[in-house]
Amino acid sequence: MYRRLWRKFGEPAILKETLIANCVHSGQVSAGITREIMLNELNQVWRLHGADTSIGGKLEYLKRRLKLAWTM
Repeated sequence: MYRRLWRKFGEPAILKETLIANCVHSGQVSAGITREIMLNELNQVWRLHGADTSIGGKLEYLKRRLKLAWTM
C-alpha cells in the first residue's frame, strides 16, 4: 500500500513537529529480527522495486545495505 501511495502522491512530506513517540524496549518485535532476515527483506524490496525507484530511494537502499554490512 505504501508503494502505491508513493507512486500516486510522490515523496512523503516531512513534518517539523513530533506527532507520536515510541518507546524502545527489549521486548519489541524488531529486537528479535536477525540481520539475515533484514538483509533478505531489503534485497526482496530491491528486486521488486529497485528499477523504478528514485535516486533518493536508491541512496537510502545503499545506506541500509552499508549499515547492515557494518553491523554484521
